[in-house]
Amino acid sequence: MSGSSGPDYTQFGGDSGVADCAGYRRDKPLQAPNEDVVPTLSVGDILHLVLQENPTPVIAVVTTDGREAGAVMPEELLISCLQQGVAYSATIVSVRGGHVMLKIAAA
Repeated sequence: MSGSSGPDYTQFGGDSGVADCAGYRRDKPLQAPNEDVVPTLSVGDILHLVLQENPTPVIAVVTTDGREAGAVMPEELLISCLQQGVAYSATIVSVRGGHVMLKIAAA
């Protein structure tokens, strides 16, 4: 990795990477909440994570009907898992005004 200008996502590849991906669980706040979508969200709603790579990776949080609710802070393992095609759900655990807390886990 010497001379690399970015993170090494390959360290999570292979069979052990898939196992790590399946066990990934985190509580994360919704970042950059969409003010048109957040008021329609409720505790228990299940959203989905979508990786957008343009050119910096963004992990969008999307409703079942395709509306973007916001994003979550990207981290290397989660980006790598999404790149491998692992699907993740984001269950809403609390909504307080514009602050939404999510429980993220492999779907």
